[in-house]
Amino acid sequence: MVHLEDAAAAAVAALANGRAGSAYNVADDQPCTWTSYMQAVSAAVGGRPPLLLPNGLLRISPYLGTLMVRAGLSLDSSRAKRELGWKPRFPTVEDGLQDVVRRRSDRS
Repeated sequence: MVHLEDAAAAAVAALANGRAGSAYNVADDQPCTWTSYMQAVSAAVGGRPPLLLPNGLLRISPYLGTLMVRAGLSLDSSRAKRELGWKPRFPTVEDGLQDVVRRRSDRS
């Protein structure tokens, strides 16, 4: 996961400071599963926690079970930080969601 503003800032940094032919991982500092993402969304908007399916039920679809339960894809952004001078403004999903909710409430 990465906040849209962080992804855009990383793209600008790569264009300005990146080396030709190099690739950079850009992600939040904390890996996130689908389940923890949905829980964070619910908490950010003050909603009830989402219902969690029993792990046994998730075995019906191994892909769904992996997506919902296992640790998220862990990317190492240290190269982007080191070579591009980039760092996420929102290091966690929770930080990014709080900003989104704050901006939405400011529009109201």
